[in-house]
Amino acid sequence: MAAFRGFLHEGKTDLTASLGLRPRKGGKCEAPLRLERMSRRDALIKQALQRLGGNKPQGRSMLAELLGADDLVLPACFSFAEPVMALRREAGGRLEISERQIARIATDQPAYRKKCRT
Repeated sequence: MAAFRGFLHEGKTDLTASLGLRPRKGGKCEAPLRLERMSRRDALIKQALQRLGGNKPQGRSMLAELLGADDLVLPACFSFAEPVMALRREAGGRLEISERQIARIATDQPAYRKKCRT
């Protein structure tokens, strides 16, 4: 209610930020919807990788190629088809992700390493 009150009566112009739908400056991964989407993506990547034989270089490279392919249709007889196709559906087609990012997700590290200024 405070967010709507501020928007309607106090002249605050950024309703999405007041509702918590937009992250603070510099915190792009803090928006609740983005966090939910990223955790769903990570869970599907882990599931697909497990069905491809675990966190091995061959499985990671195959998963990266499957996710990055242009027009991919996998038959349901493959055990890894369901999570791969779900990932592609949620991404709206192909998903550009590297083997290194997949390895970091599989070991519960952030997909992108934070860059620290020194």
